[in-house]
Amino acid sequence: MKTMVVKRSLFWPVLIACAVLVAVVFIITGSQGADTDKGWIKVQGADPKGSSYALDLTLVPGEAKLDGVMDLIYKNEETVPMNTLLFMIYPNSFMREDFGAILTSDMSLAYPNGFSEGRMDVKSVSTKGQDLTYSIKGSQMHELWVELPEAVAVGDQVKLTIHYTVTIPNCYGRFGYGEHTWSLVN
Repeated sequence: MKTMVVKRSLFWPVLIACAVLVAVVFIITGSQGADTDKGWIKVQGADPKGSSYALDLTLVPGEAKLDGVMDLIYKNEETVPMNTLLFMIYPNSFMREDFGAILTSDMSLAYPNGFSEGRMDVKSVSTKGQDLTYSIKGSQMHELWVELPEAVAVGDQVKLTIHYTVTIPNCYGRFGYGEHTWSLVN
């Protein structure tokens, strides 16, 4: 198991989710996860102002899947109470060819074995053991909207746990896998 501490300026949960996926590529590149049945990865990051996250990830190369649990402490640094949080789940931009994650002119280079779907399936979102209502929206199904049981006042925090599975496409690009590579930078 490898542990990597990632320090990033995380102003919104959107930035946290992006930073998480960017950090994963460095860990997988440095691990031998692709040569084993499963690769276990731990990632942590914190914003000096109070938001932080921890990830427990399992790479399953034979299935091209990444199973994950993210524990997030979100500190409201906005000027108003927050009762809904937005996360961007960019792997869903790889669900369909027409979503444009890869330029049409580059499709044959990016997908030499034909189109291969990528996506993130959110299994659950909870706080203090209570399941929360969430929805996935947007033109590319890449917006995860989480409704909080009560608004988070300015300066206060809420801890969320998100369980998810990422399907990694057979794609040579910023998100995908090839014969000897794993890119999870989206």
